[in-house]
Parts: sequence; C-alpha cells; structure tokens
Amino acid sequence: GASIAPYYDSVPMAVLERRDDTVHLLRCNRSYSEFLHRCFKSDFTDNDAYALNLHLRMSAAFSDALHHCGETAAWVGVEETLPNGNRVHSFVRQLSANPVTDARAIVVLVLAMI
Repeated sequence: GASIAPYYDSVPMAVLERRDDTVHLLRCNRSYSEFLHRCFKSDFTDNDAYALNLHLRMSAAFSDALHHCGETAAWVGVEETLPNGNRVHSFVRQLSANPVTDARAIVVLVLAMI
C-alpha cells in the first residue's frame, strides 16, 4: 500500500496544549521540527524545557489566535513576522478541551513562510 508519510511531512504541523498561560508542544511532524529549528534555533526534545521557550518566543498575534480558536469552532488565521524578518502564515484550530483541567489541544498548520 501507499504510505502517507510524504503527505504527512509535507505541511509543517503540530499539536499544542494550552493550559492557563502555558503552551506545550506535544507532537509535531518533521517539517514543523525543521521550521522551529530554522526560525527559532529550537529542537523539540524536552516538552518541559521547550514550553518555556515556546511561550517566551510566541508573538502576540500567535498567542491571540490560540486564545481566539478556543472561543470558536473554526480555523483561525495567523499572520506574523518573526524576529528574523520572515513572515509566516498559519492556521490554528482547537481540537478538544478538557473540562476538568481546562487544557486545550490545538493543531497548528504552517501554510507559508516568506
């Protein structure tokens, strides 16, 4: 059978967990990991150590989109300029919410980097 790996790795995507003001990177494909390394010189190896870096480096536009997608059931577009001057266009959408802890799973798709 045909493998889905070429399709899975083509678009940078990740699953984040947002709880209160903390964001953890739970899972990502190789393309997203390469995107993080290229843009932020970060490697996804340790969730706890990475959470602090992700939170500190998150732009206001991206942070607002993470909060807004929790209020809607729709994809939220994000356009942001990175510290290196590159512009990134991405979409975020809440996958689920834990009613007990209020943790929210959010998917991120990076559509373009200019």
